[in-house]
Amino acid sequence: MHRRTFHLLIALLIVAGLLRLLIPPPALAAGEEVRSDLNGWGTTSWSMSASLGGTFIYVSGQITNSDNPNTQFKFYKNSNLWYGKFDTTPISFGSIFTGLSSSGSAPNIIFNHISGRYYVFKWDGGGVG
Repeated sequence: MHRRTFHLLIALLIVAGLLRLLIPPPALAAGEEVRSDLNGWGTTSWSMSASLGGTFIYVSGQITNSDNPNTQFKFYKNSNLWYGKFDTTPISFGSIFTGLSSSGSAPNIIFNHISGRYYVFKWDGGGVG
């Protein structure tokens, strides 16, 4: 019985290894970034990776900057388009928001940054955040 379990375990490990080789890791998107006052507006790149559904995602490391209820960011495309939001009400993380614009006059998106947290940004590459 132990021999059968051992062979099954080895077979599962081989299959898992093959799947790992066949499924590539997330690729960097084509110039999509999150730019913020937390990363010097792009001096420290926060490049987004391609994710399911044709969207892009960025998961930050732990952000230790001081708390700031008016932290600002924009989504950026390598075609020099900056996506902001005309509604200047601060956004809540964990929610879906719309109304992004690449118009040069679109204000930055505002959120309440709390020191020591991690942040996830997911973007469709256009008008929805």
